[in-house]
Amino acid sequence: MPDAAARPTAHTSSARPLGGHGRSAFRTARLRQMDPLMRRLVLVLVVILAGCTGATSTGTPAPSKSPTGRQGAGDITFGMSISADHSEITATSATFPRGFAGIVWFIAAFSEAPATTSLTRTLIRGSGADEATVGSRQIPIVDPASPTLADGQTLAELDALQPGAYVMRYTRDATILAEGGFQVD
Repeated sequence: MPDAAARPTAHTSSARPLGGHGRSAFRTARLRQMDPLMRRLVLVLVVILAGCTGATSTGTPAPSKSPTGRQGAGDITFGMSISADHSEITATSATFPRGFAGIVWFIAAFSEAPATTSLTRTLIRGSGADEATVGSRQIPIVDPASPTLADGQTLAELDALQPGAYVMRYTRDATILAEGGFQVD
């Protein structure tokens, strides 16, 4: 029996498909062979996804929007978990139980790019005549051109320990760039 090293393999062969186009011609021919199968696969996925559009809510509240309906302000979405790249809240929630020790994640979608290296984040409890500023902090902005900012803190770090409605705002000078609300029960 000949030595295995002496046998030609696909890795050591210098044979090329006819036409001189190398691997691209081989891939194109292979894609044409798989085309009917891919069509069926896509059709099955479309049918499955179409069936999911009629699904009912799982009880997860919708992302919070500007609670005051302020014109021109971007939105802040809150939740209990965030994607690995911090691009989206994966478990949205606008209500957190009192004493919740987990991280409250939030993503601000600014109405315009911050165009600065620092924004003011203000947390307000209540509304109208009962409105009181809980805290205000300067937040460093790494990318002044970015239209979003993701962050997460505990309720204790946010000073949101009392039950009630809270409003979070990101401002640049007097301009409100994003606003959103959450509830502590």
